[in-house]
Amino acid sequence: MKVLRILVLADDREEAEQLTRLLTQMGYETAVHISGSSDGLLPFLQKIPDLVILDVDQDAIANWVRGIPSARLQESVRFPMIFISSFQSVDPQKLNAPPAVAHFLAKPYSKKQLRNSLERVVYAYSWGNDTTGNSPGLDLRKGSLPKHYFFLKQQDRYLRQNIADIYWIKADNNRIIIHSGKEEIRYGVSLKKFCLQIVHPDLLRIHKSYLVNIQRIFAFEEGLAYLSDGTPFGKRIPIGDRYKKAFLDRFTRLRT
Repeated sequence: MKVLRILVLADDREEAEQLTRLLTQMGYETAVHISGSSDGLLPFLQKIPDLVILDVDQDAIANWVRGIPSARLQESVRFPMIFISSFQSVDPQKLNAPPAVAHFLAKPYSKKQLRNSLERVVYAYSWGNDTTGNSPGLDLRKGSLPKHYFFLKQQDRYLRQNIADIYWIKADNNRIIIHSGKEEIRYGVSLKKFCLQIVHPDLLRIHKSYLVNIQRIFAFEEGLAYLSDGTPFGKRIPIGDRYKKAFLDRFTRLRT
């Protein structure tokens, strides 16, 4: 898993430095762009951040948000955002270019309040739930942003899990075990709930206890799928009868 990348956009250097210090203490990777306008954003957005925090004058919020997608990025890239402001009256859905998920954090704020805002936005972004608090959340599953990664909470911070790095996920009672290369991650959510909330074309449930990344499958036979895992013969995972048709429908097979 990878540390969350946060881009801070601000018009006041002192406040931006205070914010980045708090984020660094929480264990996040940060980049900062300090300016009175959205000009010059392109170099910061080319390395696509996981989340954007916008701390600018209230009257300038709409112009900044419009400037983010106009920085010659793919139109499908929409960032989850936190707006830091002295007011809480702006509805992000009324902006010309609404973010994927939005939350407002009022000044002055504490480290705990900042952490709570991060948790709300990241949870909504990863798991498809509405944010709670000062602004309505936007369900990413209704948008155009492909979810090629999601976030898992470990202690007081969130870590990014790339879909491409997943080999398979196994049910373990009411938990799941994510197998990702040499790493095994245990998380307190059922496999059923995970499948309902994290939807990706590369992830396919093939057994009541297994979800696999189909990009890792190199062979299959009656009742078994073989996944490349760095070992000579790969990992053998059973294919349940109720999942067999959906499994076979995902592959093009040359028939004799």
